[in-house]
Amino acid sequence: MSNWAGLRKIDDGLFAAVTDTYKNLLQFDGSFEDEAGAKSTVEEFLAGKRTAGDIENISKELWAWRQSRLKRRPSEVVLLQRRLPEFAASVPRSQKDITAVFEEAVNTTPAVALSLLKRAIRAARAHGDKEEVENKLREKWALELVAIIQEAELPAAERIAALGNDNHFWLRAFGRRRGKTLRNRARAWKPVRAWLQGSLGISWPVDAGVILRYLEERDEIHRMGKSVPKSILASLSLLEGVGMVPAGKRLCEDPLLLESIKSWTAELEVDQAAPKAAAMLPVSVVLICELVVCRPLYPPGLRFMAFILLVMVWASLRADDMQNVNPASVKLSQVGLRFILRKTKTSGPGRKVGELHGFISRVVGLSGFDWLGEGFKLLTSERFSWARDFLCPCFTNEWDEPKREYMDAEGLALQLRRLLKELPTPVRQMGTWKVKRELLLPGDVANFWTGHSPRHFVVSIAAAIGISKDRRDYLGRWAYAQHGSQDYVLTSRQVVQAIQTTVCKTLLLGGDGGGYIEEELLCTLRSFADDLGLNGEEIVGANTVMQWDGHKQTWLLGGQYPALERVPIAEGELEAKLPGEYEAFEAEPDEDEAPYFLTVSRRGFRRLHLSKRCAVRRERCLETIPVFHLGEGIADAMCKLCKPRVEIGEESSTSGSEDTVEGEQEAIEPEPFGGGLGLGPLAGGLGHDQDL
Repeated sequence: MSNWAGLRKIDDGLFAAVTDTYKNLLQFDGSFEDEAGAKSTVEEFLAGKRTAGDIENISKELWAWRQSRLKRRPSEVVLLQRRLPEFAASVPRSQKDITAVFEEAVNTTPAVALSLLKRAIRAARAHGDKEEVENKLREKWALELVAIIQEAELPAAERIAALGNDNHFWLRAFGRRRGKTLRNRARAWKPVRAWLQGSLGISWPVDAGVILRYLEERDEIHRMGKSVPKSILASLSLLEGVGMVPAGKRLCEDPLLLESIKSWTAELEVDQAAPKAAAMLPVSVVLICELVVCRPLYPPGLRFMAFILLVMVWASLRADDMQNVNPASVKLSQVGLRFILRKTKTSGPGRKVGELHGFISRVVGLSGFDWLGEGFKLLTSERFSWARDFLCPCFTNEWDEPKREYMDAEGLALQLRRLLKELPTPVRQMGTWKVKRELLLPGDVANFWTGHSPRHFVVSIAAAIGISKDRRDYLGRWAYAQHGSQDYVLTSRQVVQAIQTTVCKTLLLGGDGGGYIEEELLCTLRSFADDLGLNGEEIVGANTVMQWDGHKQTWLLGGQYPALERVPIAEGELEAKLPGEYEAFEAEPDEDEAPYFLTVSRRGFRRLHLSKRCAVRRERCLETIPVFHLGEGIADAMCKLCKPRVEIGEESSTSGSEDTVEGEQEAIEPEPFGGGLGLGPLAGGLGHDQDL
């Protein structure tokens, strides 16, 4: 500061302004080079504060001060100029290989990895590698969630940073969750994060009240969907779980938030209509698809898609299931078609159910043409038999050539809609089904159905003609895959094919109680077509292929059964003895849901249950409370059905069994109740009827 002393003597106001603007003499020396520049500087700082005469005098003194100072020592600029040759001529650079630097950036920076993943996903689709596409999608959405965890500075971010911050460790932290699950969680949290940053300037909610404020504001702006609150809670639970937030600090366990979410859901369900099941396909669509498959005059892609639709109809498959069928596993014999679903939403590596098998009886058919045989020839032809891990390819608009790139379930659903729009109309002439040129579903009538529609056909008709639920449960769910016994598989095949042939026989020859009646479906179709400005009556007339037989008092297609002469074993055995009780495995526990829940009776009695593993279901109870971690005095009693499973779990955990899954290990910790999970005299407690 001593270098500035002379400037203070000239004028205190100038000194204060200059030292506030210029942090050192080097900067001030460069601000003017002559007496005129000195005057300009003084005018800039003191204009309006001093008279013109004072500014003139101060400018002369400033210039004199600068000259006298530079006579005694060189200016800071000159000093820097003299020292420049002493500085290094080049800047030392890192000796790391540029490839290693790039790989380190990709492996430790989710944002960089995400941009590369998007390109990798496009490349995998183009090469037709379904497994790689799914793995890349899972990695993409996992890294999206990792970015949120790192931004929120949750405990996991510091722990994985200590391990090297490798993205590989992050991907492991998400367990076996599917890419679609991670996608849904990331998309549900995205608007919450945007609101937190825009409204409060934070990246993570500080308490449950922040989430409640968000829900209120979002609903005021636009009415929320009924699933929105639960989706946000599930996303919060996932982020806190993977983020390793301590149990006592997790917002997803806050009773205020949990009860508010239940209140929001109940309120929104009242205001909004219940979800509608996908409409069934009419019999006319199934019939015309058989004719299209068996007519070589149609483009190969149109014939192949008609075959795909028929397989979905008779095997009761979703679009996603269809793309998980391994083409190499499809086999046709005199018994029927058999295939393997390698990996689905509820099966595959790491899940309770491994490979799933699907069957279609050889005698199934409505037209009298061998659609199974012709479709199998198409599948095994040179045009469609290239190696791939998905069944149905994408086709050009002309249906002439398949594209060798992977198409997901949404793409298959849209392609099925394209098929429906181009189907001709079936007509019966001289006892034989033939094809008319007119479109069966003109305009946008095909939008009446969705990708789930084929799955409902056989199941709905089977229910209508009185086939018991324990038999119908084998359609499309393939419960026999829970067991490794080959006898179980063969017996289940008998049941599945028996249902298929019974439905086929009912459609052809009719049945008790009028057979299968399409009147309600066709009436709804007529209204839909009329709303589109089309002739609904004419469209319904084209789709009415079932005729009323006054003598038999039933609706039927007519003709003989079976339409194809095949061995009787292909028909299956509807009364086959089931190998065991059916256990639905589609409702696997969600890794983001609470492992326990409490039922609360009208008297306030609280009973502890295992989620998804108890006969008592939360949705059937008057009041329930989710429990993520057990604590002292959390319940008055334990469920009688759950207690034996817990005790078995305790024994297996003490023996160090490697077969116990992680979720079960958490469910059988004995510490919270002391001396095992027995609750002493309250262990018996009240019966289940008093909980419901």
